[in-house]
Amino acid sequence: MKFIPSVNLQCISLTEKRDSRFYEELNASPNWWESKSFFRYPALLVSAHYVSKGIKNDTFRKNNNIPDDDFLVMGDSGGYQALSLGISNHNIDKKSLLWWQEKNCNIGMSLDEPLAKGDISLDIQRKFKHDMNNVKEAIEYRRKELYPKMKFYGATHGWNEKSLKKYHNELPKDKLDGYGIGECTIGLNDSEENILSRIALECQLNDDKKPMHILGTSSPIIITFLSMLEEKEGIEFTYDSTSYMRGSRHHSYVIDCLDSKSMTINKNTTEKQLPCGCPVCSKVSIDDMKGSDGQSALLIDLHNLWKEIQFYDSLYDYDLDVLKKRYPKKKSIKKIEQYQKLGLDKFVKMFPYTNKFQASSVDLSKFLGKDFVDTSYKIKDSDYET
Repeated sequence: MKFIPSVNLQCISLTEKRDSRFYEELNASPNWWESKSFFRYPALLVSAHYVSKGIKNDTFRKNNNIPDDDFLVMGDSGGYQALSLGISNHNIDKKSLLWWQEKNCNIGMSLDEPLAKGDISLDIQRKFKHDMNNVKEAIEYRRKELYPKMKFYGATHGWNEKSLKKYHNELPKDKLDGYGIGECTIGLNDSEENILSRIALECQLNDDKKPMHILGTSSPIIITFLSMLEEKEGIEFTYDSTSYMRGSRHHSYVIDCLDSKSMTINKNTTEKQLPCGCPVCSKVSIDDMKGSDGQSALLIDLHNLWKEIQFYDSLYDYDLDVLKKRYPKKKSIKKIEQYQKLGLDKFVKMFPYTNKFQASSVDLSKFLGKDFVDTSYKIKDSDYET
């Protein structure tokens, strides 16, 4: 199990524009991959969307002083960001994307186009076709003789068992090193309970037990489930999150991850001292975090990241009693207990994965078969409320 902190454009730009004199006086670096960092953590995920200017000249790893040895860089394709911002990923140079991943990343993710609220059947069929073509083209463009160490993962999408099976059946599994599991549908949030069913189904379909990466999760219950699956099913998991960046977004300083306790630090904060002795807080003062500039937010982010790393590590022993005490009403914890009792195959059968997403055309019956939709459920407008 490995947590891979995700960095975005804001994080990259903040580290580039930092006050170097401030860090020189501290003899520290805000980049957790550098030798003088407040703390060193050997992994990061970056979307190609945020470094698109550097894709053609392969400069990301070198320009950011990211070491070549003992450090994992996962390069996401940027498909999610493109769709979220209304940018067509058909304009992305697929060969340049793959070659950027090969030069800079230990793991590269295939270019995908996630499902979105309001998709009709033609959208889904088009996205599926493009996803498959993108994977096949990337495999064709790979330069394994030059970059044999980079692993290439194929992204999967689907909203029920049948659609996920179609992705897995069509992917050239023998050419892939692993799989990337993303959000079912942009604009239609999946419940935590249903995500557990999705992950379990993905594990069952992963008959060659290749590594799997879960995109964008910070749920302690889901992370606990991943740790359990890794041990019992023999599948290596990684996952990423940007939740530590609440400092950049809201100046929110994490106090306790399990209890979701935090405080806001800004110019109006009356506290005189930081309530923490982590590697960041032991070197800076609360006044350093009160400013409205990006540097203050970055310091809070780094503190939050340290807290989350320690918290996630504590979950790998999957002590469900701790989670039940903290979240006594969470049905998802009871669902994990069912997995412990039933095993994977019976669990998948008893708790089938079915997201509320439906396309607005019955033409999908030609794509997935006549039973692609649970006709007992009629979608409501409220289902699309986030």
